[in-house]
Amino acid sequence: MLESVFTMNPSSSPRPTFSLTNDCLCFNLHDLAPHRRSLIAYLSGTLFAISWWLFIDGAASAGTYQKPVAVMFEDYVPPILNTLGLIMVNCVSREHLTGQSDMYNASNIAWKARLFAFLGVTISVGSLGGAISIFSIKYLNAGHTGTDAWFGLALMIQNFLILFSAMVLWLGRNTDADMEYNITL
Repeated sequence: MLESVFTMNPSSSPRPTFSLTNDCLCFNLHDLAPHRRSLIAYLSGTLFAISWWLFIDGAASAGTYQKPVAVMFEDYVPPILNTLGLIMVNCVSREHLTGQSDMYNASNIAWKARLFAFLGVTISVGSLGGAISIFSIKYLNAGHTGTDAWFGLALMIQNFLILFSAMVLWLGRNTDADMEYNITL
């Protein structure tokens, strides 16, 4: 019964027949290779959107339900700086870091690009540290749990997701099909 539902008549359609007993629903990653950069950009953008959605949700719930900890200016600084770090890191390409860029003829472009990328990563990691500090000091040390600590947790998760999004986008944009990063311990 079930096999007859998934088996197509070859005379009615040019598609190949499919049956549950003989064929496999397989997902081949090689089919996605031509679209790899687009998929990585979509993944990074999705992570970035989810992170800001978490922040807005945490801020809205803290304001709506009159939480014991008020959302202040210092709570907005880490995500803004982390977003700035994401932009800085992704403005630099691999060719700029190695000095092989044809865009600029200056001989010292590589160290400037490395410095700019380093500052972007430093700002992002520092803002993640700031978000962890805010969560620890304002929420955990004060003994807030559950929904009272939701904004602090959302702030920390948001900054991690923005940093992860920046690294996914940079590595996805700047790797070639023949180039691999081998990380060994």
